[in-house]
Amino acid sequence: MRYCLSMQTDTLFRRSRYAKPQPKDRIIAINERDLRIFEAIHRHGPLPTHYLFELAKGQGDSFNAFKHRLTQLYNGTLDGKRYLLRPKQQYAAFNARYQYLVYELHSLSEVLLAENGRFSPYICSGKGHWVHQFMAACVSASMELAALKSGHRFIGKHEIFARSSCPESTRQMENPLALPHQTFSATEYIVPDDLFGIEYAGIKPKYRFLAVEIDRNTESVERSNLRQSSFGRKIHAYLKVMRSRSYSAHWGIRNLRMCTVTTNRTHLRHLCAFVQKHVDAEFAGRFVFHAEPDFGSTWRIPPVMYDLLSRPWMQGDGGLFHIDHH
Repeated sequence: MRYCLSMQTDTLFRRSRYAKPQPKDRIIAINERDLRIFEAIHRHGPLPTHYLFELAKGQGDSFNAFKHRLTQLYNGTLDGKRYLLRPKQQYAAFNARYQYLVYELHSLSEVLLAENGRFSPYICSGKGHWVHQFMAACVSASMELAALKSGHRFIGKHEIFARSSCPESTRQMENPLALPHQTFSATEYIVPDDLFGIEYAGIKPKYRFLAVEIDRNTESVERSNLRQSSFGRKIHAYLKVMRSRSYSAHWGIRNLRMCTVTTNRTHLRHLCAFVQKHVDAEFAGRFVFHAEPDFGSTWRIPPVMYDLLSRPWMQGDGGLFHIDHH
């Protein structure tokens, strides 16, 4: 009873989701499902409970039992071993008190992944604004789940870099995502927010590779000079990459599209109009756009975004692009 009184609880005497870790277990035996949880976060980034359940669940798993296990891995053991973190930035979300919790990896989980041969050295930790990272993680995880649901295979960046077609020089880089392109005076780099591929089901496998850019509509799109906005600089860089096919030499892939996920359809139309204005018709169709309004200024945690694969994307030339079929 003394232990229960010392816990941080809400008005219904439940553990507070805002509380610091409150360990009570002497030991936590890590199992296969736990490793799948750690691996999913390692591959994609910070993810909410319902995404992790879909990525790591086994036959007949209970969602309530799964939530309890995540709480146990977060609280850790009495001797200080913890496996998951709850990033504080999630509590700034719209309706944060009533949403699923988001988890990140503790360093101890990374050690366990490495010991079990499931840690990729080619995955760099995310940088920049946390909501930006979280949106990219939800997009990537949704694509993996949607591909699985459609009978396709998701190919994460860690697998792309581990393939024999990817040069060793790329794998040895501090960030293998950094894609070179030539300017008049030097080599510059464009670093997408993510990179993945889809292997389509069929007798003879077909592949499509996508560089992902997350655009939360935080700055102007159209300026007098193509290089004056960050979006304009990205378009200029990707255009050089597509014309030179440097993605093939650098990543060992045969095709590439730039996929931008933004937050509303009005901004999406502005981005498409920008591409139509500044990119010639030969390449405009390789810039594609999709809007997910849950990540606007008053962002909230979305359900799994299966529509990223099932719904058509808008192309920069005004056409429609279907990721779901090759």
